[in-house]
Amino acid sequence: MRRLGRLSHPNLLPLVAYYYRKEEKLLMHDYVQNKSLAHLLHGEGRGVKKAVVHWAARLKIIKGVASALSYMYDELPMLTVPHGHLKSSNILLDERFEPLMTDYALVPVMNQSHAAQLMVAFKSPERKQFGKSSKKSDVWFDDEADKEEAVKLIKIGLACCDGNAESRSELKDAVKGIEELKAKARGDREDNSFYSSISDGTERDEDFTNVAIH
Repeated sequence: MRRLGRLSHPNLLPLVAYYYRKEEKLLMHDYVQNKSLAHLLHGEGRGVKKAVVHWAARLKIIKGVASALSYMYDELPMLTVPHGHLKSSNILLDERFEPLMTDYALVPVMNQSHAAQLMVAFKSPERKQFGKSSKKSDVWFDDEADKEEAVKLIKIGLACCDGNAESRSELKDAVKGIEELKAKARGDREDNSFYSSISDGTERDEDFTNVAIH
């Protein structure tokens, strides 16, 4: 826990204080006002206007997360999975919408049976197949369906950008394809929660909803 407290990076949510017992660990962090990346991307559910996240802002968040992970791999070489539980609900956003990773480096202090059941890195393909994690278990994609939908969406966009006007998709066809993807994603969300570590409030701040990061 002391090693965890010594970690210092602009994109890691710092540990302020902790309580440590064999079967109980409590961690204290500063409050982060803009909730999580999961909340930013997915909102509260149906009928709620989602925030506008410009491409530059997405790159900023991605860069911050990658930078923090790289730092942890350098500072914690003894850990096979320095984060262990990387997902969008464990990436918080500060007042400038800089990403702050939380729930990191907890594998050594967790009950290992609980870690195997709960932590994302323990659900990686190499863990399931060979029974052990690797240095790359922190960064893998666990939802093949979402990946397939992303590829389909890219294909819809590319079809609208065809250099040959005759081959270019009609907008009504593009809209139909997107609506089909949205309907499928909506059905998936009803069966799966986006959040497991971070509990967000039921009201959505208007400033957060309308944020446009440049």
